[in-house]
Amino acid sequence: MENALTHTDTKQKYGSKDALPLLEIRSSDIYATIALLGAQILECSIRGKNLLWLSPKAKYESGKPVRGGIPLCAPWFGIHPDPAKPKHGFVRNRLWTLENISKSHNSITLLLSLTHGPDTIFPHAFRMEYSITIAQTLSLQMEIRNTGTDAMPFNWAFHSYHPVSDLSTASVTGLEDLTYLDATDNFARKTQIGPILFSAEVDRVYENVPENQTLNTAPAIEISASNCPSAIIWNPGPELAKGMDDVGEENYQGFVCVERGAVHGNTLTLPSDQSYTAKLKIE
Repeated sequence: MENALTHTDTKQKYGSKDALPLLEIRSSDIYATIALLGAQILECSIRGKNLLWLSPKAKYESGKPVRGGIPLCAPWFGIHPDPAKPKHGFVRNRLWTLENISKSHNSITLLLSLTHGPDTIFPHAFRMEYSITIAQTLSLQMEIRNTGTDAMPFNWAFHSYHPVSDLSTASVTGLEDLTYLDATDNFARKTQIGPILFSAEVDRVYENVPENQTLNTAPAIEISASNCPSAIIWNPGPELAKGMDDVGEENYQGFVCVERGAVHGNTLTLPSDQSYTAKLKIE
């Protein structure tokens, strides 16, 4: 069965009040939904293996990111020093343009783009082109180009949510012996000893990391990236999740975020008319 792509919306698909545009992909081996808001992949399964977690309590509202899938964070990561500016930047809150679709019997590639002119939110011009290929793996490519006249500082991340079968036994490997910033302890710098475990809230930023990590669960999920020097590992734990109306205390055990990008000490500085390309593969 060749990949079939249909246009739908969140009102039809998820019963939301707002009807946000969605792309839905189906074949004998693939199922995926992608929101044009934020170019956010919401769901993706390949040959019956679910690669992404979407919150059962996710909200689908104009101008707001959805809890789950792969939100895109840029041009900053985390909380901005100006409290009036949105956490994790604004590209996840804007509608992207679908530029092209190419498909074959066993793969489909979507190209989406976002163009930003300098404004009071971010005083630099840039363009992002995002290629999503779903085949035997989920393969992503992000190109960021500085279209302005001045050098541009830029933080960004694939904020991937992955499902876990049992959080109490899940772990992340591939970051052993690296230092990290612990956001649960005023960003104190610590050293990772052994696998990352999830007995409480985990919110850590690792810099200059290897390309490959594994989320050890059933089934395991392999993550590999190039030009993504940072890794962010997150699970809110029960107390924080209790106050998150789109997660809830009953759902925090269903996921772990293994994010890749360039943040904190790996912040990019792009000269005028220069571009940066990063890739991520999930399987």
